[in-house]
Amino acid sequence: MRFFTNEICFDILPAQTQYIESEKMYVLGNASFSQIWEHYQMAVESKIKGKAHMVFKVSDYKKVIEKLKSKFKLIEAAGGLVKKDEQFLFISRWKKWDLPKGKVEKGEEIELAAVREVNEECGIEVSLNQKIGETWHTYIQKGKDILKETHWYLMNCENDQNAKPQLEEDIEEIRWFTANEVESVAFNNTYESIKDIYNRYINKPV
Repeated sequence: MRFFTNEICFDILPAQTQYIESEKMYVLGNASFSQIWEHYQMAVESKIKGKAHMVFKVSDYKKVIEKLKSKFKLIEAAGGLVKKDEQFLFISRWKKWDLPKGKVEKGEEIELAAVREVNEECGIEVSLNQKIGETWHTYIQKGKDILKETHWYLMNCENDQNAKPQLEEDIEEIRWFTANEVESVAFNNTYESIKDIYNRYINKPV
């Protein structure tokens, strides 16, 4: 499982998982849940310095993930990476480049929620293409630890003639970026989870 806290990437992996290490990684083998939680709290308090990627290898993966999730209030969301020709749709919210997404309503199908959120936030009509994957990120709300799972879909733009940012959701701008502009402009001021899902779509290692 991978989640992001204050732009720190946490990877919790089964003990036998193989991966390529980098200088930005902090790797702990045979990790306990308490060690994972301790580092999570350090990330919340911005006490982790010099490392952007925390890797914890655990012997009982399923048990650790269940215990981790039990510590949070879980929220489910859905959104899209919208493509038009060779361009990708980004939104600017709170002065950062993001992808359109929002909470899944009670009883709502995830795919429909993703399409609805893109339409509401950007005024764009889209069609579903394929699922890219999920991202997880944490935040604190009213003193509670929140873990949000977002389901991401590749979408095709069908009509953007009425495109406009949803101002009541603090969206300041919507913009189409080429692939080069995504990496040279959007990636300079976005979230690590957004980089993660975009790179997964284009099959780049994170």
